[in-house]
Amino acid sequence: MLVVQSKLIGFLIFMVLRQLAIIAGPATSKNLIIKLRLNESISFSMALAKFRAQYEIGGFIKVRSLYPEVFGGLSVELLERNKVNFNETDAVERIWPVENYAGPYPLAPIPPDISGVYPHLSSPLMHLTHRMTGVEGVIGQFDGTGVKVAIVDSAASKELLWTNVAATGVDYTHPALGGCFGEGCRIAHGYDFAGDGFRGENGPDPVPDSDPMDCTGHGTHVAGIIAGLDDRVAGVAPNVTLAAYKVFGCEGGTNSELILKALEQAYADAVDIVNLSIGTSGGWPDTPEAVSATSLARLGVIVVAAQGNYGVQGLWSAPAPAVSPPTLAVASCENTYFLGGFFTLSTNASHNVTYASTSNITMLPTNVPLRVAPTDACTPLPSSASFNSSIVLVKRGGCTFNRKAVNIRDVGGIAMIVWNDREGLYRFALERPLTELVVFSIEQAEGEWIRGIIESQQGDVTLLLDGELKVLDNPNGGRIADYSSWGPAPSLELKPDITAPGSIVYSTYPVFKGSYYPLSGTSMASPYLAGCMAILRQKFGPNLTNIEAVNLLQTTAIPIVHPTLSNTVVSIPSQGTGLINLQAAINTTVRLTPSKIRLGQSSNVSLPFTVTLQFNNTGSEDVAYSVSHTSASSINVTDPMIVPPAESNNYPATTEFDTSTLIVPALGTTQLSVHIYPPNISATEQWLFSGVINAVPTNSIVPTALHATYLGLLGSYLDIPLLPPNGSYPYILRYPDNTTFATNTTSAPVPFNPADEVLALVFSLQLPARKVQVELLNGGDSVGLIGRLNWVGRNGGNRLVYKLLWRGELLNDDGGDGNVGEWEGGNTEEAGTMQGAGPAGAGTYLIRVRFERDSSAEMETITEDWISPDIVIP
Repeated sequence: MLVVQSKLIGFLIFMVLRQLAIIAGPATSKNLIIKLRLNESISFSMALAKFRAQYEIGGFIKVRSLYPEVFGGLSVELLERNKVNFNETDAVERIWPVENYAGPYPLAPIPPDISGVYPHLSSPLMHLTHRMTGVEGVIGQFDGTGVKVAIVDSAASKELLWTNVAATGVDYTHPALGGCFGEGCRIAHGYDFAGDGFRGENGPDPVPDSDPMDCTGHGTHVAGIIAGLDDRVAGVAPNVTLAAYKVFGCEGGTNSELILKALEQAYADAVDIVNLSIGTSGGWPDTPEAVSATSLARLGVIVVAAQGNYGVQGLWSAPAPAVSPPTLAVASCENTYFLGGFFTLSTNASHNVTYASTSNITMLPTNVPLRVAPTDACTPLPSSASFNSSIVLVKRGGCTFNRKAVNIRDVGGIAMIVWNDREGLYRFALERPLTELVVFSIEQAEGEWIRGIIESQQGDVTLLLDGELKVLDNPNGGRIADYSSWGPAPSLELKPDITAPGSIVYSTYPVFKGSYYPLSGTSMASPYLAGCMAILRQKFGPNLTNIEAVNLLQTTAIPIVHPTLSNTVVSIPSQGTGLINLQAAINTTVRLTPSKIRLGQSSNVSLPFTVTLQFNNTGSEDVAYSVSHTSASSINVTDPMIVPPAESNNYPATTEFDTSTLIVPALGTTQLSVHIYPPNISATEQWLFSGVINAVPTNSIVPTALHATYLGLLGSYLDIPLLPPNGSYPYILRYPDNTTFATNTTSAPVPFNPADEVLALVFSLQLPARKVQVELLNGGDSVGLIGRLNWVGRNGGNRLVYKLLWRGELLNDDGGDGNVGEWEGGNTEEAGTMQGAGPAGAGTYLIRVRFERDSSAEMETITEDWISPDIVIP
């Protein structure tokens, strides 16, 4: 394998600052998103007029939608692809293809008596959640009056859904949400940009209307977390004004055009806070949706986004727009309770097994036999009558619960018990988007025990449930949920920003689906945080800037203690600044800045990072603090593919302060100088280190502790291999004979006949890549483009590899931000259908894959090349 590195200084500057000029070449996608080049002297209308004069009048394009206020651009349909070259005008700043996002899996119908499966529920479960977040302490004082919150949450990506839900509007008829829609109602604003019949890429065009009625459930659930109020639900800010924007139909997907329209409308409706559960895979803040979210924040709207449910992928798995610095990215922790119960086996009536579930267990008939799946059920199970009308025991891991459930259903199973593949009980909501199976989870040891019982018995083993689901205490309440995505952002930005409860959140659901239901995910944590932000807005009004509001929440959050490592808090790329503590944010009179400290990298353990913290006292009394340091678990990133990440408390950072105590005078300011030393170990070990600088009040008049959070890397970011170091990737696979060719230039040539063969370039990334460009070389010179991916996420979890299929054709490079080529499982056009495609012809070639990645420095991008063996075309 040949790898070459070079530096491109100032190639891209983040988001609005990282502006990419369009390179020459005709566009290859039919529908495009265009960002116009605007500045103080060129308004949107001026740039649009210039753009239209050059392209629309000539009949080369058709304008589809305008995004004047937030995004600053438009979407167009190309009518004459080979006559459009946007490099010819300085009106265009960037172009993207209109991306189609996969639709959510439809939720299984919820029984109409779903509320009845919680007989012990005497008050809203959210009251239990509010105790852990400080919300309980402000109930009765603040309720969000006068604050507008917009709900735009699609929860979809091109490759993997965060959850099984979509931005489907809100059921405004729900009594807990006010029971009406329009002026004077709790849900006062909204619009359906899709129409119920819209199916996304392969369906009819959108038929928008003014009715944002929910037809699947997610929007209603999110609305209840923010503002629901009745005897079963207690939202964080029940008197806010809500706006609901629907960008999906009742089935199928959506696209970037509709999402941009929703964000534009949110700004037009003068909302104060936007809650986003939009998650485009890749983890780069450069998609049109992420650019719009950043622009909203710069226009004064607080943007809250879900951190994503990609925890199974390990580090660097957060999606956009959560990774954007102006966006408040919210991780998810476990709730203080879980739903479940106990069962016994017919052979062991004295042994109670604890289970977790959110299924309607009353659906199960009695005396159902237990069976053990012969595999992990990630692939179809062998047809066997023994699975018919049975409860199937299967081990967690290898694929999603949904995939296991489908395969068990297909062989006749009616329920699935998943035993954990690690210690502890998997407690968060087990949803049923693909099947009607009842789903339980149990602990690892219990699963092994039950398997042994079943396999040792001659006859059937059945289970006996102790009744309906119960509300049980969760000993892991407050811990980071397994599914919550890890940071940091690709340039070592500190992400997530903060944590909120997102597991088993019992909230409103469409009335026709049962009115209430528990869901889990960072899509639930995000609206919880948005509700808290609404309370801050009500409390402080215009006297508190957005940055000040974010700092208040972050500096008063509660750092989450590591469950197994002593004297250590959970790694910052997992929890951010800690668990929200709203009461502390409301009550503190002292404000600390900065709340987050991005240290970058260092290879010198004796040279500290020096930062200055500023304390501003808005109160009428002096406040005294004791200053200390708590290290977070450090993470070894020599192999960033390890999941869960390799944490340790043996290599903490250390600190020095210019004073161990400080006094912040009334209405005055005090500064603290902090020296942070990287872990005292060889820089070649590559550790992400993090922690918190604590300021604990020593006088009782101010009970609120404050802290600042930091993150850094010991070693060089560029020394962490982008490609797996064992040389296993990339490789070339030839179809239809499935021959694999080695990955270095000393390998034998690759014979390739495009007439009846296809080559697949397969690679896996350990870190996010800004761009992957695949070109064909002849004599060391590029002769054409084969494929391109932009804003590429690292592999892991359910996305193990990227695969480019090549049929011997060369493509034109449009220089834009869209993907080019035939990527298996992706959303790009096949090479043969693209304008400019033509055969490479006979010859001996090399394939060059150029990977662009971020360094730890601002405005710096690094390229790494991989060169294939000879490709011989007859």
